[in-house]
Order: sequence, then structure tokens, then C-alpha cells
Amino acid sequence: MTHRRITYLFAALCTLIITGGVCAQSRHSSRGDATIAGTTLSVVATRQDKKTDIIRPENLNLFENGI
Repeated sequence: MTHRRITYLFAALCTLIITGGVCAQSRHSSRGDATIAGTTLSVVATRQDKKTDIIRPENLNLFENGI
């Protein structure tokens, strides 16, 4: 092989490697929040203290992802 062919093949190989890395980091393949956007959350609230008054939504604290 000539020096010119080796240089061409090396440049083509480097281009393919860099392109593969860029495509992998483009986040086109990530699922993100789209999979949880339509999730329905069921919450069950029970009392431990024998009270009979109704549990209202303002009495609850909901945490999502620890927040």
C-alpha cells in the first residue's frame, strides 16, 4: 500500500469512530421522561391513630424522586 492509501484509510477510520461517538451522545436513543409522562399513580392513605375524620388531599405530602 502506498502512503497516500494508508493515510486515507486512517482518516476514514478516525471519521467513523468520531461519528459513532457523536451519534451515541446525541440523546436520540434515550428514553427520557417520555415513558413516565402518562403514568398513573395510585395512593392509599391509612390512619394508624384510630381517628375517623376524612383524610384530605391537603393533609398529604407526595414526593417524586425523593423531592
